Order: sequence, then structure tokens, then C-alpha cells
Amino acid sequence: MEPFQENASSSNGKPKRYDVHSLISKPIRTSSCTIPNELLEFDYSYGYDCKRYFNLCKVDENVLVFASGNLIHFFHVGTRTITTRRSSTGGGIGCITTNPSEEFSHLTVGENGTNPPIIIYQYPEMTVVGLLTGGTTGGYSRIDYTVDGKLLIAQGIEPDYMLTVWNWAEGEIVLRCKSFSNDVINVMFSPSVPGHITTCGLGHIKFWKMSHTFTGLKLQGELGRFGKTEISDIVGILPLPDEKVLSGCQWGNVLVWEAGLIKLEVCRKGRKSCHEGPITQLHMRAGEVMTAGLDGRIKIWFWETVELADPPDDDRFVEIEPIMEFRIGADPHHHSELMCLVGKAGDYEWYAQDGNGGIWLCDLTPAHHTEPPQQLLKCHAGPIVAVQASPVSSHVATLGEDGMLCVYDYAKRELLLSHRFQCAGRTMLWLPPTLDPTGAILVLGFSDGFLRAVALNLHDGHLSYPENRVNLIQLLKSHAQPITALALNARETILVSGAEDRTIFVHRCVRGTPHVTIEPIGLVYTPSAVTSLDWKPGHAAVALVGCRHGQLLEVELPETPVDYTTISYHLRHVEIKQLTFQSVKSEIKRNLRIADIERRRQEKRARKLQTLETMRREDPRVEINEEAFLADSDADDEELEPLYIPKVPSAILWARYTDEDTLWLSMGGYDAGYVYEYGFDDEDPISCTPIPEAEDTELTCYLQE
Repeated sequence: MEPFQENASSSNGKPKRYDVHSLISKPIRTSSCTIPNELLEFDYSYGYDCKRYFNLCKVDENVLVFASGNLIHFFHVGTRTITTRRSSTGGGIGCITTNPSEEFSHLTVGENGTNPPIIIYQYPEMTVVGLLTGGTTGGYSRIDYTVDGKLLIAQGIEPDYMLTVWNWAEGEIVLRCKSFSNDVINVMFSPSVPGHITTCGLGHIKFWKMSHTFTGLKLQGELGRFGKTEISDIVGILPLPDEKVLSGCQWGNVLVWEAGLIKLEVCRKGRKSCHEGPITQLHMRAGEVMTAGLDGRIKIWFWETVELADPPDDDRFVEIEPIMEFRIGADPHHHSELMCLVGKAGDYEWYAQDGNGGIWLCDLTPAHHTEPPQQLLKCHAGPIVAVQASPVSSHVATLGEDGMLCVYDYAKRELLLSHRFQCAGRTMLWLPPTLDPTGAILVLGFSDGFLRAVALNLHDGHLSYPENRVNLIQLLKSHAQPITALALNARETILVSGAEDRTIFVHRCVRGTPHVTIEPIGLVYTPSAVTSLDWKPGHAAVALVGCRHGQLLEVELPETPVDYTTISYHLRHVEIKQLTFQSVKSEIKRNLRIADIERRRQEKRARKLQTLETMRREDPRVEINEEAFLADSDADDEELEPLYIPKVPSAILWARYTDEDTLWLSMGGYDAGYVYEYGFDDEDPISCTPIPEAEDTELTCYLQE
């Protein structure tokens, strides 16, 4: 194998030293960017990509590591604080793991990006002891080590899905081949059979052997055959000493693989599934198999029962019951999702990565009175859809797709309170103290079409149950489909919500004691789903409404109830202006292409003129046909692509008025990347600047003291 020079030893035989600071990514700026690098300074991270499988490892007795975005997070269990380190490429972190050998105190990070590296850090110094490149072109999904820690295997993501084995100490690729044609979630060296490897993922499992052949060392793979069993995505795997492999499946049973075939399927009595969902991890200890699943349960099975079973060939099921079972999670309505388990000490204490938002410490001692699971870290489970800063204090609120509302004190770098709603969040607005003097009222929009106004208790210090500090004060059913936008006018008289049901709803804000209340006025129909809301400067209640299919509306709204909405909330007598975005991005790209061709043509012509002058200077008597000599400089042999107009217009992401009373539009989809300037009477944009029918909605109003 040909070693990569950046991983090799130096010429004097000593290990190569790496400049650690050069392996920390910096802000990415284009040559025309006028924003200084030091404009923003990173302060702290509250994020955790807890929905990513195996995104947790232990680097020290009291330090856990996980990745989120472009940051490696070091979670200090004792202090519950986080420190971070940026990736080297700026393309994000793909996966993390540690070397299992006690000889090495290494943290290994597989990055994402263009031809990304695998970086091996010495902990706690965080010096770089290995820099491995050439394993994949896009990123890594999983890394594993042999038991002795000397070989490393890494699984690449799309487009190549390459499986690579390294002798990391020498920086040499030992073996390399394509693993599969779809996402590979897990890869594992057999802890007991040298040279055996198992990979698995979407709709497959594959068994590999590192074999010596007459042409050298080869990686030979055999795809697992499901036979009569339904094909399944597989996450959790466990290679056994007898060369069998245990795996989970989507319906929650344990599959026993031998020689590439399913030998047995283990379930509970009565053919009930072992878990109510996929098994994500398996572990064996002293004749017992431990399984963890997305149902939030950890179960212990006496495996000798399975080993001694001899079911008939036409019904290869073994029915057993777990000898112990542990439920992780405190909320009966939202069980945990166990994405990964990491041993803390001995066989009975484990850290658990919860896909429903956090990290747990679990006591799995085989006793009648085990310690209840302890949540060490709480976070959003999935995307955050809205962020609002307090107008009066050092607090910031976040709303997630998981329905979780979190409020952080960014001065103290801590999660102050949280509350989980029974519906996915979509948007949020923190009301100003000029409207509600408490400065602690949030209006939340949800996917069920409800608006919820909540009051936050931000001043009670640390409580045992911080969820009690979020009080619902008002609930309104304003829309039939998910709410997408909220906006409060400058005079703070009306609150407008927009939704996917192609309506905006106008609410009157009534100041009162102890809090402001929101009362319905009426709705206005829009041509497509609402994507943005803003206001026209200098006007009391003229809303600027952006829509999913490129329409932009200017709507003059009432600030008080009208007398004709007794039967329907439809506001029929409102003045509406409308323009529809016209895609010009393809034309812009063509014009840029034409300009580039012309620039290169002129450069070529200038070079030929210079050559012509040189030839005449060297031999004044030479006769040269200048027109013919320069003819190919004027040739246009490049074919331009045809203009492209999307069949479905792009969505308006935001729209703003300028001081000249024109409009700036930012678009999604194909037309992203430019700010377009319009006037309401224009059919086409004035300029473009590059940048890095539903039924009337029945409204129900609920008040809670």
C-alpha cells in the first residue's frame, strides 16, 4: 500500500508533528465579502445532534464527547458544563469514537466535507497523533477499532460508500473497497475473531473477512440473505466468538446470523417482539445479552436458552422472556430513544444517548432497588424551528419540532427551564414589555394550527421540576393547518399569524392585568401557503405577506373587530395588492457565462495581438494576414444552456421594504442566492444582488387562569 505523506513519519524516523491550530477551521469568506472575521465571536453551544446513531463516547471517567454541526463537544459530567473544538474542514463532524485499548488515550474524529480527514487526538492534550486522508470523498458515518487498538476501520457516506482499513500508526491504508450502494449505519470489528468485520444499514447486513490471497491481502464481503424474513434496516450488531452475528431489526426482534443466513429469530413468548421498535445496540456479558432499543428500554436475556434451542426448520423462532428490563426516561408520554450506550464503570453503569433529547446515567445493577435513571443533559430532539431573545433580560427561548420549549440564561450558560408540548412547534414570538409589562410572554405557533400564549417564570432560581415554570394562559385555534409565521405590528395593536392553510389570521392585542389577551378579528385568504410576514414602514397595519409559490401580498388590515364577521371570520373588505415573482436566475447565470466567454475571448485576442507584434518585430518583411490570424479569437464555440424557469415558482423566504419604497425579496429553491428588488407594479425585478382555496377557519378561543 502507498502511504500518504501527510501521515507518514518524518525522514529521521520520528513521528511527524502536526500544527494543531492549522487543523481548526476558520470562517469562510468570499473575496468580495465586506464582513470582518471578528464581527462575531463564538461563545457557547447548547446543541446536541442526538438523533444521530452512536453520537456519544467516553474519553475520560468524567468526560463525554459528542458532535453537533461543526463542533466537537466535551461534556463534563461533574460540572454539567461543555467545552468545544471546531472541526478542521468546516464541513461538519461525521462520527466520533475512542480507541478501546488502554495503551492509547485517543479521541478519533471522522469529518465531513470534500475529501475529509480522520483526525486522531491525544486526550487530554488534544495534540494530533494521526491524520488519515483518502478514505472517502464526502464524509464518514462510523469508525471502529480492533480490540488491540492498532487497526482502524472507517465507513464513508455517499457518493462512494467506501470501507477503509488503516494501520493508523503508520498512516497506511491496509484495505479499501466499496461497502454497499446505500447508507451504512454501523461497522464493527469482531472483538474475538481477528479479521472479521460486520457492516449494516439500510436494508442490508454484510459480513467481511480480511483474507490473504495469492495477490495479497483482500477484503472479501458476503451480503446477508434474509430468506423468508422480511428485509429490514439494521442498526445494532454483535459479532460472537463462534463467528455468529447477532443483529436487531425494525420490528424489534434479535436475528441470529450464521454463514450469511438467518439461523434463528429471537422473540418473546406469544411471538411478541423483544422491543417495540428497532434494536440499536447489543452487548454480551457473562452469558447474558443486553439489548437497547428506540422504545427506550434496556433488556437482559439469558442467552444459553437460545444456544440450546433447536426449533424446526420451517419455523426458526425462539421464544424467551427477558430476565431484567429497564425503562429509561421520566415522561410517560415521551419515552426515550436509545441511540447509543457507553459503559461508565464495570458492567452495570452506562451512559445513554437519548434521541428524544439528552444524555442519561443508567444503573443496570441486577438488584430489586436500582437507582432510577438520571438525566445529565437535556436538549432538543431534532431541528430547532424558532429562536427568540428576551427583550428585557439575558434569556433566549428556542422551540423545536419535537414540541420542546427551552429557555436558556446565556449569561450563566445554562438551561433555565423547559416544557414539552404535545405537538410539533413551528414558529414563536416573544412579546415586548411595551405590550405586556412582565416581558415574559411567548406566543407559539404549532403544526396543529393552534396558537399558545405562555407565561414564563424566569426568577425562581433552580427548581427540581423546571417544567412547572411554563404556564399556559391562552389557547386559540386560528388555523386548520400548521402555523408558519407570526408578526406584531409597530403599534402593537394586532398580531397576525400565517399558515399552510393559505390564510393569515388577524388577532387584536388587548392590554390587561395580569397579561395581554389575544382576541380574533378575522382572516384573509392567500394564493398559497404563507412563508413570511412583515410590515410596511410608516403604516399602522399594512402587512407584507410572502407565499410558497412566489406571490407577495400587501394587505391593509383592520386593527379592531369589524361588524360583518358575525357568521364568518373572512375579512372581505380589505385592500390587497399582489405581485408574483418571476424567475430570472437562469438568465443571470447565462449573462454571467456570456460575460466570462467574452472576457476569455478578449484575453485570447490580446495574446494573439502580442504574438503578432513580436513576429513583425523579429521579421519586418514577413507578410501576415491579420484578419485570418485573429479569426479564431472571435469564434464562439461554446454552446449556452437553454433558459430554465421552474415549473413551480420558488417560495418567498423574506420580503422587506427599502427606503426608496421598493421591495427586497429573498427566495428559496432554485432562485436562492440573490436578493431581488421589486416594485409592486413591476413584472420583473429592478435589480438582483447575489448573497453568500380553503374553507373559512372556525376559530375557538380558550382562556386559562
